[in-house]
Amino acid sequence: MSCTLGFYILCMFLTLTFFVYHTSINLVQHRAEMSFTIFECGIMAFVLFVVCDSANKATLSIGDRFRDGILTARLSANDMYVKEQLDLFLTVISTNPPRLSLGGFVIVNRALYVSLGSMMATYLIVLLQFNLSSNEDTHLYNISLQI
Repeated sequence: MSCTLGFYILCMFLTLTFFVYHTSINLVQHRAEMSFTIFECGIMAFVLFVVCDSANKATLSIGDRFRDGILTARLSANDMYVKEQLDLFLTVISTNPPRLSLGGFVIVNRALYVSLGSMMATYLIVLLQFNLSSNEDTHLYNISLQI
């Protein structure tokens, strides 16, 4: 499941990056009919946000429910050893809260959405620089040979 969700997030990120790149190139060249591209970019950005936000909310709600269940079990325990063990366990889960991750590689939360946005901005700057340099090269070095 984690590989499937990771592949889905990666595909959405790459598609969104190329759609935004395509839209920015069309803005530079003053082409019409960009409404579909802009609409598609909005939908993909929204879906990525929903995936990251729902993972963040699930992590927070599961962590709170689990902690509350342990606190309830601690209050109802009569044995002192059990109370000490539950206190130690509560200390461990408070220092290491539960996280939803993709196979242990990436933690899925709202910070992932922000990092994907910054990575997309970096890629877009590089792609736009390549596009501008390729446009300049074709105009500057147009040499014709006459015999």
